[in-house]
Amino acid sequence: MKKIEGLNEIKMKSAKQAKFREYINKKMIAVFLACIICAVLLALLWAAIYTTIQRRRLQSMSESYTISLGSIYEDVSTELIGIERSSSDSLKLYLKVINPNAETLDITSKGIYFNDVCVQDSMYNKTIDGDKETIVTFYIEYSNIIENLVGETITDISMRYIFEGEDNNIRECSDSGFTYKIGDVTPTRVDSVDQTDDAEDLESQTEEKADIYGTLDGSLSDRLKIKFSNVKETDSYVEFIFLAMNETEEDVDAKFWYEANVNDYTLSMKDIGEFSSHIVPAGGTAVMILKYYTKELQYCGISMVEKLRFYIGEADSDWTEATEVSFKDLGIKMTDSSITENAINNRIPGELSVSEMSEGINIYYVGYETLSSHICLYFDVANTSDEYYGFAFWFAAQVNKCAVKMKSTSEISGALDGNNHVLLTVKFALDDLRNAEISSIDEVMFNFADNLDNKDNMETATFYELDIPID
Repeated sequence: MKKIEGLNEIKMKSAKQAKFREYINKKMIAVFLACIICAVLLALLWAAIYTTIQRRRLQSMSESYTISLGSIYEDVSTELIGIERSSSDSLKLYLKVINPNAETLDITSKGIYFNDVCVQDSMYNKTIDGDKETIVTFYIEYSNIIENLVGETITDISMRYIFEGEDNNIRECSDSGFTYKIGDVTPTRVDSVDQTDDAEDLESQTEEKADIYGTLDGSLSDRLKIKFSNVKETDSYVEFIFLAMNETEEDVDAKFWYEANVNDYTLSMKDIGEFSSHIVPAGGTAVMILKYYTKELQYCGISMVEKLRFYIGEADSDWTEATEVSFKDLGIKMTDSSITENAINNRIPGELSVSEMSEGINIYYVGYETLSSHICLYFDVANTSDEYYGFAFWFAAQVNKCAVKMKSTSEISGALDGNNHVLLTVKFALDDLRNAEISSIDEVMFNFADNLDNKDNMETATFYELDIPID
C-alpha cells in the first residue's frame, strides 16, 4: 500500500510540474512576442520621427540655399585706386567699391587676389553705401614669396566677398585693364592712354549729346525747356552751356542759384555764371552758362560728369519757389591737368570722435594745392544719412599737433544734404607753418558740428600719414 501511495504522489508531482512548465512556456512566449511587437512599434516610431527631422532639415537647407541663390542684391563692382607700402612687408590697398543697390550693405571679404594669386584671406567687414562709390582700405602682408608669385606688374585685382546674411553665396568682383607697380602713384589704365586735350575731341563728344533735355520740376516746367548745348574748359574752370527755351507767348524773367549739384556733390558755381539775357523772350531762347572750378571737380574725383542738378526761378522768386532742373547720363569727360597729380590719389579717411553729432558723416582727405602764400587741403565730406546736416567748422586747428589757425577763406562748397557730398577747403598760411618749423604736414586735426551754435558738442576729425610737403 505504501508503495502504491508513493507512486501516486510522484505522479501527482510530475503532473503539477508539467502543468507549471507549460504555463511558464506559454507566458514566456507571450512576453517574448509582446517584446518583439513593442520593438517593431518603437522602430517604426523612431523611423517616422527621424524621417520628419531629416525632411525638415533638408527643407530648411534647401530654403536657405534658394534664398542665397535668389538674392535680390546685385553684385558690386570695384576699381583699384592705389596701393601704398606701409612697411617693408605690408601694403595698404585702396579699392573703390561701387554698390548698385539702393540699400547700404555690409560685405565681408573672403579673399583678395593680385594676378590670380591670393594675397589676403583674412575676413574684413566693410559697410558700403547704397547707390554710391565707397573707398575701402585693406591691409595686406606682402612677403617676398607672394611678390615673386605675383610678378613685377599687377594687371588684375579681384575680391571674393559675401553680403551679410548670405553665407552660402560667395560673389566676386574684379578690376583689370590697367598696369600697376608697387610704388606707383596711380594705376595706368588702357582708356587713359587714349585721352587727349585736343579741343576737337571735346567738340565731337558734345555733338553726340546735342539733343539732351533736362527734367524740370516746379512752376517753370510748363513754360521753359532747358537743353544741354556744349561744354568748354579753360585752365581754371569748366563752362556748361545750355539753351533756355520759352515755349509760351509771354516773356520769362529768369534767374538761377549758384549752389548746384554735380555727380552728387554740392558745389557752388563761379559767380560769373550767367544768362545771356535774364529775359527769355516769348517763343525764343536765351543762353545759360554755368561755371565750376576745374580743381573742385578734380578734387571731388569727378573725371566724367554724368549728372547735373541746379535751380532756376523767376526774378522775383526765392529758393522755396525754385524749379529743379536735372540732367542724367551726360557722359562729359573732363580733360586732365597738372592738378590731378595731387588730387584723388591720396584719399585718406579721417578718424572721427564717436557721437550722435557725427553719425552718418564721413570725411576723407583727397589732395592738396600749394599756392604762393598758402596751402589748400581738400576734404570730401559725405553725408550717408537721409537728413540734412548743417556742417560747420572752426578755424582753430592743429597741424602735427601744433595749434595753427586756418585762413578765414577756408570754406565748404555748399549745403550738406542727405546722401550728398561737399568739398571742404582748409587753407593754412605757409609763413605760419614755417614759423612752427613744419616742413611736412603729416597730421591734421579740426573740429566740426551741425551748426556754429553747437560748439559745446563739436566733434573732432583727425588725419594721419598725409605726407604733404610745404616747399
